[in-house]
Amino acid sequence: MNQLTPSFSLFALTNIPGMRVMRLPLSQEVQSGVTELFKAQEYEFYQGIEEEVRFDGMYRPQENELLYIVNFDDVDGIKAAILRPQGVPEFEQKGGALESIKAIFCGYIKNGNIRVLLQGFDRRRIITAGGFALVQNDNIFGRFEGGGLTLDNKLTAVIEDDNLKFSSFHYLRQMFDMSAYCREASEQDLKVFVQNPVLQFADPQVFIDTADSWVKRKVILIQQSGILDLCPATRIAATAKYCDLNIQLSGTGNAGQERIVIPADRQEVKQIMRFLDEDFYLSPQSTAKYMAKSRRVMDKY
Repeated sequence: MNQLTPSFSLFALTNIPGMRVMRLPLSQEVQSGVTELFKAQEYEFYQGIEEEVRFDGMYRPQENELLYIVNFDDVDGIKAAILRPQGVPEFEQKGGALESIKAIFCGYIKNGNIRVLLQGFDRRRIITAGGFALVQNDNIFGRFEGGGLTLDNKLTAVIEDDNLKFSSFHYLRQMFDMSAYCREASEQDLKVFVQNPVLQFADPQVFIDTADSWVKRKVILIQQSGILDLCPATRIAATAKYCDLNIQLSGTGNAGQERIVIPADRQEVKQIMRFLDEDFYLSPQSTAKYMAKSRRVMDKY
């Protein structure tokens, strides 16, 4: 018998030590709307998916694919919140609590298995009490009093029992610490990286020979994000100026296309690598959707 235990209580995943998961109390009317919203988003999350690919830290999925991680370590107790929602402390909007939210989630139990539906959350979804927000009712705009938040129009990830499924590692690691799942670049990975047409290394071999664990992890993260495929070097350099970072360009690429100069100095290299992997970086750059070419290891899992 297909047994579905309804829940769909709404929770916030925060960065507050000791209170990583908090329950968002809802009125009965709002609870019904949240349930329908997340059900619809769960359907859309899987709509058109033809294949699920085990995450390896390098492959970027196509539009008809999902990535998955087996035996995901739920260190924050997300599944426990779905099982026992009333045992989770209620969210209190004080002391910048809204700014601490990293994700919004709900879930349910089906045939004894827990399914968690997660949305990413950032400051753009916060409605501050000090602002002047307007809401429309019967073609009349009125002022929204107090603070609050808005929900996203799609899911970022789904936890199915012990498996975590997602399409964007970049957005996933804004919610979770994924360092345990991010491998270091191999020597072959580094050789591929230094040949990227957007980059010009002062000495490619020195970069490969001196790459420490930090640099090797950053190489994988930068490759996984696809940022060098999404944005031209000139836009990257322009954005870097807002972060007080001066990125040099060289017009020695294909057809005179500008390239990012990667100097020999280790400290400067790490500053550029950190910038390319920063969370704030993708948002202003990715003003349109692109489909990046992927490199997939055709192993059977």
